Amino acid sequence: MTEADAFNEFKNESAQHTAIVTSVGTLIISVKIGGGKQALIDFQPVAERILKIGAENNRDVETRGQFDNRGVELYSQIIVHP
Repeated sequence: MTEADAFNEFKNESAQHTAIVTSVGTLIISVKIGGGKQALIDFQPVAERILKIGAENNRDVETRGQFDNRGVELYSQIIVHP
């Protein structure tokens, strides 16, 4: 898979996430709004896959999230910079 297509699977919304591509090519992938804690939990495999692809392709990836009551970070948004 080339770097150009590395994130294609995330550019369309799914049951676990929404996606926005900005005019400068930044890809913003977020947990579905209104799904509560379960939506956040369901988003974690998506977030982990994006982070893995970002590392494999040496991309600048920014995360946003919150910590659960065990101190584990639950990602709520991943930003992939061009």
